[in-house]
Amino acid sequence: MDWLTVIVSLISALGGTSLLLAIAAFLGKKWFNVRIEEAVKHEYAKKLEEHKVQLQEQVNRSIQQR
Repeated sequence: MDWLTVIVSLISALGGTSLLLAIAAFLGKKWFNVRIEEAVKHEYAKKLEEHKVQLQEQVNRSIQQR
């Protein structure tokens, strides 16, 4: 093998590895952001349901007191 072939092989291997790492980092970041966003949405939905129940209980008590 001559040196040119070795260098071209090395550069292409490093380029391929770099590309795969960049793709993995991009997908990992997207996955992480989606997980956080969904967790926050879930917490807000839970709190909203709790407030709806409390409001409905207050309305029911108000109606019963009349």
